[in-house]
Amino acid sequence: MLNNMPSIDVVNPVVVGRATELGRLSALAAAARNGHGAALLIRGDPGIGKTVLMTELARTAPGTRVLRADGFDAESEMPYAVLQRIGRPLTAHLDSLQPTHAMALRIAAGIAEGPPPDRYLVGLGMLSLLAAAGEHEPITCLVDDAHLVDTESLEVLAFVARRLEAERVLLVLVARPDARVDLVAAGVPVLELEGLDTLSSVQLLNRTAPVPLDPLLATRVAEQTGGNPLALVELSREFTAAQLTHSWAAQEPVPVGSRLEAHYVQRIERLPRDSRRWLLLAAAESVGDIGLITSAARRLGLAPGASTAVES
Repeated sequence: MLNNMPSIDVVNPVVVGRATELGRLSALAAAARNGHGAALLIRGDPGIGKTVLMTELARTAPGTRVLRADGFDAESEMPYAVLQRIGRPLTAHLDSLQPTHAMALRIAAGIAEGPPPDRYLVGLGMLSLLAAAGEHEPITCLVDDAHLVDTESLEVLAFVARRLEAERVLLVLVARPDARVDLVAAGVPVLELEGLDTLSSVQLLNRTAPVPLDPLLATRVAEQTGGNPLALVELSREFTAAQLTHSWAAQEPVPVGSRLEAHYVQRIERLPRDSRRWLLLAAAESVGDIGLITSAARRLGLAPGASTAVES
């Protein structure tokens, strides 16, 4: 699993093709402002626009205190690292909590000494802290790259997310598909973010390209990229219309931009040796004959199940 690259979602001043998703977020934010706490896990592939939605939510949250903490690989093994960053602006409310809850939070944040706190007490403490802050002003808590968040913080945030009811708090977790996040955040409502539809993809392409693309070419690019906004933006900026037209005429795969390429190269480099060789075989086989690929892998002596890491 790729764990050391920052979020690569497109940040755009104008959000294209996400009216439904933004409407859902806006409704949750309005409910939270009126005392109906809510939580949401936004899940999607790299570059699909998760961070865009979260940034737009923060931008359009008048009268709301926005707390944002991103996951970082460098802190993924540090217990409560993200929770400490979320709670730091709210320390003025600690004294209003039950002493056991306040002490659990203080120890977790490293501002008090003591044995490792009970995770349940930390969860109750964080829920109470957000509720106390929400009594003064609505709280929108945003956690990007949740797949990089330390386990302790992620478990506490999921605990809080499942218990928000009458608090003026909206908690949004944003993550790539990740088995650990799915397990820990079970029970939290999920927004699966898919690629843009063809019309929105073409609109985004032409908005970011130096010159408008031929409609047929733009449609093909939109279809080949699966409507991934980052891929669309990078293609429009890094390749000329002539280069894309040549790729189309030659029936070659649409190229990907440099950031997505770097992302997938790094993922490939982390695969076991036999899995990388299996992937090379699959790339060389032009018609997608899995039987032929399996036979070639067997002749090369690749380990059984070499494709498992690639397919996952």
